[in-house]
Amino acid sequence: MNYIRKIALFIGVGATVAMTPFAVQAQTCTNSSQTPLTKSRLDQIATNQGIPLSQVGLKFERFALSTLKPNDPIASNRRLFPSPLRQIKAGIGNVQPDG
Repeated sequence: MNYIRKIALFIGVGATVAMTPFAVQAQTCTNSSQTPLTKSRLDQIATNQGIPLSQVGLKFERFALSTLKPNDPIASNRRLFPSPLRQIKAGIGNVQPDG
């Protein structure tokens, strides 16, 4: 292995090790008194706030997209994709991915 490849490998491994705690932290609660936001927990919060469960996904998407870039919110995705499985399970023939 030549010198340049060794440097690239070293930088790649170093970056991976350095970023691992951030990736793990983003998916868990750092404080044991905090509660992870699951779909059930989001539904519970919405119910407590008087938000109909049929609107939870859209309201959460709007909140998340405006929170990521407060002064320049990310536009909502308006593109529909066909979903035969969703048609069978829920009677809705398409899916609209977030963001």
